Parts: sequence; C-alpha cells; structure tokens
Amino acid sequence: MVRFYIVRHGQTLLNSLDRAQGWADSPLTEAGRQMAADIGHKLKGIGFDAVYASDMLRAVQTAELILEANGKEGVPIKKDVRLREWCLGSMEAENNAVFMRNVTGWLGGGTSFAELNQRLPDIAAALYEHDATGMAETFQAIKYPAASNGVSIL
Repeated sequence: MVRFYIVRHGQTLLNSLDRAQGWADSPLTEAGRQMAADIGHKLKGIGFDAVYASDMLRAVQTAELILEANGKEGVPIKKDVRLREWCLGSMEAENNAVFMRNVTGWLGGGTSFAELNQRLPDIAAALYEHDATGMAETFQAIKYPAASNGVSIL
C-alpha cells in the first residue's frame, strides 16, 4: 500500500510579518525550523521512498529538516515547480489585511476568509485582472499546471 504524508512548510519570515506569499519566497524562521524538526521526530520510523517538494526555499528547507530529524538525510528531495503555491502577481508579499481588503473589494465586498476559500476561482480571476506585473496565474493554470507548462501529471 502507498501512503502519502502531506506537510505544509514551516513558518517563514513573510508569514511572521503577516504577508501574503505565493511565489514570493522567504526562509523559515527559527519557529518554522522547529516545526519541521518536530514533524520529523513525529514521523520517526516511517520509511520514506520518495520526497517531493516545490522548488521554493521554504518547502525544500522544511523537507530537509523533516528528513534530518527523521534520520533519513539520504533520501533525495525531488523538487517540482508544479507543487508551488499560486503566483499572486502584484499582491505577492502584500500585507494580509491589504490583500484581504483588495480581494474582497474586487469581489464586491463583505466576504470572510472561510467564504473566500470557497471562491478560489473568483479570487484567481480578480488577482489576474488587477495584476500590474503580468505574472498572476489564472485558475486554469493553478488547477491544471500541466496545461500551462506542457508537463504531464499522471
């Protein structure tokens, strides 16, 4: 039987500064490093055959620390750009309060964080429409990364 263990990266500098991050990358804080090590200790005894992470520093650092704490430093980490969070364009590294205010305004106001999580296609469209960098991703690119970069996911 195949088992998957899915772990979010540890706390980053941008997380600690209450900033949005998609492709904007930042290193793990000491608390984030400790979180990753704690997970590694909890997964002690698990035989990992493969480890996959996005190519972002925060994801790779988290995977390295988990493997180190688990005693599995020799397991290679396969970095894959398709595992990145979505690119927020000009909203990258924006203060989360400003991010929320802008997004709710673009969507017609008054939605909670929980409601916004149910409207990810709308959020992606709003970010894409209001992006000044030309880098924000459409929901189609987020949902089907192979469709946007020519790589097949099986």
